[in-house]
Formats: sequence, C-alpha cells, structure tokens
Amino acid sequence: MQSLSVVSVCVAAFLLGACGDDDNGLICGAGTLEVDGECVANSSDAGADLGSPADRRLCNSIYGPVENGALLVDVAYTGADSDGSSERPFADIQAAIDAASAGQEIGIAAGTYTGDLSIDSSLRLEGRCANDVIVEGGIHVQNTSDVAIRGLTVQNGTPGILAANVQPAGDDEFGLKLQFVRATRNNGSGLEINASAVEILDSEFSFTEASGEDIRQLGSGIFVNDGSRFDIRNSFVEMNGFIGIDVADATGLPLQLVEDPIFEATPTLPSSGFVEMNGIIGNEGGGVRVGGAPSGILAPFDAPLVEILGNDFVDNDGDAIQVFSARANVVGNSLTGVPSAQSGAGIRGEVITGIIGNNQITSFAEGAMLLNDSQGLAISNNTLTDNLDVGILSFNNRGISLSGNVVQGTKDATGGGTGHGVYISSDGNINNVGAHELTSNTVSDNEGVGIVIRDLDIGDNAERFVTMFSNTVARNALMGIDIDNTRAVGMFDNALIDNVGYGLRCIDGPGAASRVFFDDNVLTGTLASGSGLDGDGILASNCHISIDLNTIQENARNGIVLVSGTDGGCDFNDVTGHAANGAGVFDIRVNASPGMSFQGNALAVQGVAADSTDLNLERSAAPGI
Repeated sequence: MQSLSVVSVCVAAFLLGACGDDDNGLICGAGTLEVDGECVANSSDAGADLGSPADRRLCNSIYGPVENGALLVDVAYTGADSDGSSERPFADIQAAIDAASAGQEIGIAAGTYTGDLSIDSSLRLEGRCANDVIVEGGIHVQNTSDVAIRGLTVQNGTPGILAANVQPAGDDEFGLKLQFVRATRNNGSGLEINASAVEILDSEFSFTEASGEDIRQLGSGIFVNDGSRFDIRNSFVEMNGFIGIDVADATGLPLQLVEDPIFEATPTLPSSGFVEMNGIIGNEGGGVRVGGAPSGILAPFDAPLVEILGNDFVDNDGDAIQVFSARANVVGNSLTGVPSAQSGAGIRGEVITGIIGNNQITSFAEGAMLLNDSQGLAISNNTLTDNLDVGILSFNNRGISLSGNVVQGTKDATGGGTGHGVYISSDGNINNVGAHELTSNTVSDNEGVGIVIRDLDIGDNAERFVTMFSNTVARNALMGIDIDNTRAVGMFDNALIDNVGYGLRCIDGPGAASRVFFDDNVLTGTLASGSGLDGDGILASNCHISIDLNTIQENARNGIVLVSGTDGGCDFNDVTGHAANGAGVFDIRVNASPGMSFQGNALAVQGVAADSTDLNLERSAAPGI
C-alpha cells in the first residue's frame, strides 16, 4: 500500500495548491513536499517509515512544529514546577490542556502518556510524530470548536477519539482537524463523530475491537452519526473488528446519540461528507457503510451527499461498500474482494440515489453490484471482472442508467446456472417497475447469461421499461440476452456476437398490448451448447415482438425461431447462412405464430417445424442472493 500513500498525498497536496510550491518560505528536503506549511514525507528518501500515512510527519523537532508561545509537554520531566516552557515542560498532556489559553498550541515530546484526555476549548495538540508520541487512553473533544490534533498515536481508548458537538468557528469548515494521527487497538471505535464537523488527513485507524452491542460500540475504525460532516482523505482504515467507516445516519431516521446537540437539524438531517483516496483494508464487517441499515425511505435528490472517491478497498470481509436509504456518489474506487470468502458484494445499495462510476470491482462472492428499491441511479464506466453469481443486479429499481460499463468473467457460484452479467427484475408491483436505459456497455465472457430482463410486467399499455442502445453482448456461456415475462423492451443498434445457447431469447410474454422491439442490431455466431436444444440466433415463444432491419447471420442452428403464440413483425432483416446447418434448419423457422408478418427479408429458407420440443424454454436461474 506504500504506493497508494505516496501518490495520494501528492495528489491531495496538488489539489490544495501545495504540491511542489513553497508558499510558506519552507525549504523541504529530499523525499518531502510542503503541505499546509509543513514538510511532509512522500518517499523513503526523507528518512521516514511510510508504512502508514500517520508517519508522513517527520520526527525532526522535539515538540512538533510549534511556534513561540506554545505550551510544551515532556513526560520525562520530573520537576514539580512545570509551567510549559522548554526548561520546565508539563509532564502530563491534560495539565497542559487545562492551562492553555483559547487557541494555544501544545507541543508534545516523545514518550508514552497515560490516561484519557478531555478537550472542551479551542487548542492545538502537536505531537513530535505518531511513532514517538503515544497516548494510552482516549481523547475526548466535546462542546467546542477550532481544535487540531496532529502527530501522535492514541491507543487503548474507549473510543480512541471522540468528537461530540464540535462545530466550526467563523468561516472555518471543520471544528476538529486530525492529521498524522494513528488510532490503533482502541475499543468501540477508533474515531467516533457525533454532531460534529471533522477533517481527517494522513492518518490511520486500525485494530479496533468491540466494547458493547450498541451500533457505535461494534468495533468500526471510524463511526459517524448525528448530522455530522466529515472529510476523510489520504488515510488507512484497516483490520478493524467491524466496518472500516460507518456513517450510521439513515435518511429520515438518523440515530441521535448525543443529547442537546448544537447541530439543530440533527433529527431530520443525515451526516454527509467525503471519503477520498484512502486505503480501506481487511476490515471484518466491510469497508464503508452509509446509512446504518435500510429504512425503506428514499433519500431526496437534494439530500446531503456522501461521496466515496478514489479509494482502494482490499480484502474486507463482507461488502466493500454498503449504501442504505441515502444519497451517495461512488466514483473512481478500486474494490477487490476476498477470494476465499463466502459472502460479500462490491457495492450493495438499497433505497439509494446518486452516481456509481469509474470503479474497478473484482472477486466478490455475491456479485459486483447489488442494487434494489432505488431510483435515479447513474451507473457508468465501471469495470466489473471475475465476480461470482452476478455482475450487476437491479431489483425493483426505477430510473436506472447503465452506460459504458464492462461486465466480464462473472462466474457461476454454485453450478446452478448463475454467473450472469446483468440481471434486471422486479416483484411485479407497479411501484417497483421503472425504466432502465443501457447504452454502450460491454457484457462478455460471463458463465451465465449476458443480460437477463425478467418479471417486468404490470399490465397492458405500460411504459417502456428497458431500452438498450449500442451495447456489445459477446461470448456469454448460457445466452446473450434473455427476456422473460416482460413487456416494453427496446433493443437498437446492439451487437450480439458468439454467445452460446441463444443470441436473444424472449419467452412467456405477459400480453399483446406492449411489445418487445429488436431493430437495427447485429446478431451473429451463436454457438450450440451441445444439448441439442439451442444454437439459434433468436428464439421467441409466446412473445409479442418486432424484429426489423437486423443482420442475423451464421448462427449454429436456425437464424430466427418463432413459436407458440408469438406475434408481431419480422421484416427487412438479412437472415442468411443457416440453411446449410443441416436438415430441418432454417433461416426463419415458424410454428404456431399466425400473427407474425414477414416482409422484405433476405433469406435462403423459411420453413415450418412441427413442434417446439427441441427448444430450451426453461427460465434462467436467478442469482442466489
């Protein structure tokens, strides 16, 4: 993870206008750069151990980078006349806190300091560096503003650091700022944020253990609640006993854990903020959770937003990202599952709105994206590879856009016929069926069906539920596209190439009033599975379908098969290269489909088969989740 640390700190510094420019007159040495008035290590050339972001502060001053007038602390001082000067430093951090004036700096020398710390006024704790300054106990910051804590380790606290009712002062954005802090082996949570505004930079939260059964005591690295705002950047959240970062507020049902909060809107306003460019690694309950638990309340489109941007999720046990009843943007992350785990998805969302884009998601046991009961989601330019069971599952969603995604190599988890690329379905309730638009996606080389659209039926005269433009569906092992008990699907300008079984199958259409459209597509090279029941380009059984202006060529058996009550139109298609496949094989095969029209097709042989017993009409298996 060292490369992530180095790259992230430089990127963040660049965004802040501080990477490479010396805005404060500092001359930083080899392997360092100037960030916010301090020389920060960004390579081992600086003589720092970059195993953790907390170690980016150099140990090159006795008390940390404090100015004249700071109160100083050194546990090694044994005199009884401490006044905070360099000659007579305090031996105890709490004594310096109690003696400090509002806004004063406190510089802390190397050593281990025992006992909880309580801060209820504006001040700055500046440790020499996290490796050298150890606080054995928690740091509790309450009912104040303008507090900074930097350059130290806090361990064995309950919780490690608490921010309660810490709000900004004046034009500042945050009430508490943490940097170069290591919170490790604490209880309950490494950092608990309630009704506060907190900035976390270049820090580490690790090895937290549970202290009780309350949600804030379960062992999360960072716990956020009670209408808080946060910015978590360039940090590591790793090996915690529960979720790495838990933003517990659910829209409409925020958990209020602090009495008489300063933040007056707490009862109705969830927490919001940024989780950006962090390493989130090996947490036992998952990586990041937003929303605490499903409430069934859909977040409005102008609700406070949680943005999860550019993070590296590795080997978390469970879901990498969970979003429940909240508004979130999940963009530019790398998510890698635990290959041996029996559970966990890349992204699991329930009753959410927002953007999911440009993520890399691989090796999750329950699938890459599992989304249900949500509305207004834009899912774009994600790459989903080598996941189990399903690439993208959309259940009971409305207003979903899928564009530019790559879904490849999804595996059948149980041997039960799953491993689908994209699976769109509903429970048939009129309120749970809504439009999906799929544009320019590549769905290929999956062990199941490329795209399954199933059980989207709420009666006649329905709106178009799924529209597909310019997608490539190729080399999927069970089928290209499977439409089952669904109406109002439009497929235009797509390429269905070299799939096994059927290129397109439409079965068990629910009624004649709304039709499936398959127009201006290319469908070639469908392969037979070896069962003797497939290998056709298109199979339509009891499907109300329009098949027009397509190129349908060189499939293993028939080009188009229309059976068992199928009606609509099949016009102006180029359907060739099938008659040579053997006796009883046709470019267009028709049986018991008197309602179909046929005009202007280019084909060699059109014929009638006696029955449909040689066709596979079984439903595709649903993902096993």
